[in-house]
Amino acid sequence: MRFLPVLALFSSFLLSGCLGPTWREESSVVNNGRLDVEVEQWTFEGQAQGRDYAHPADVDSRKIESVLKDLHRVSKTTRSGVDPILKPEYASDLARAISLGLRKATPSSRVRFSVHNPDTVLWVLPSSTTTRGVAFVQPEGVLNLAFDVIDETLEVDEEHWGDPERRTIRRSRIALPGYARYHQLPEGGEKTMWVEMDLSSIPIQRKEKKKAPVKAPPEPEPEVAQPTDRAQQLDNAEVLEKLRDLQEQLKTGKISDAEYKKQREALLFGPTR
Repeated sequence: MRFLPVLALFSSFLLSGCLGPTWREESSVVNNGRLDVEVEQWTFEGQAQGRDYAHPADVDSRKIESVLKDLHRVSKTTRSGVDPILKPEYASDLARAISLGLRKATPSSRVRFSVHNPDTVLWVLPSSTTTRGVAFVQPEGVLNLAFDVIDETLEVDEEHWGDPERRTIRRSRIALPGYARYHQLPEGGEKTMWVEMDLSSIPIQRKEKKKAPVKAPPEPEPEVAQPTDRAQQLDNAEVLEKLRDLQEQLKTGKISDAEYKKQREALLFGPTR
């Protein structure tokens, strides 16, 4: 533990750009305690360095949301064998923030994001896990998402931002949807926390419209048989009122089906002889 302050100081030294080009925050997109999204620029001695990203890029946030919901981390602790990299309720907000950041970015800048997932330990102690990475678009129209941490509780010496394009802080493996692939290294091999997708192949998940509740059909008015001499002596309104009263008694169980039919016939056709 005594080495943690030294590691933190050394990390700050590296981030300061004293040993070469480094990433520096250019502008904040959103920072609300749960989401932290910013545009960062590749610089050396205060000057922007070219990275040849296809930015600014107008990427539909719905496509980014589809990707975030489709990406899962391989897990040995769940029955399904995979866990979502994000809670579904976070995907939409993060997708919109990344989309906005890509529109603000330049060829020498990319979007960095961090999602903090509040949780509890033993139902009492507050805790938080973090998922973070970077997003950028290559000239060929390829969306890249590179992660260095996926749903992990970070130690003090891991809280400094790394560069997912170079290394990951916690190793993991992302289970890919059919339209995605791992980033291939020039020397061979692949990065299993860095995924690439052709923008043209990313589907947009259609949100299901809520179906209107099915209303029960209205109860039919009591049928009035063609009046006989007996019914003609009664006012039609009085007949309807008595029929409704009979139906109500039947519903509430005050009279049986047989009694209902008997009284109905007596009302319409007169008492049986």
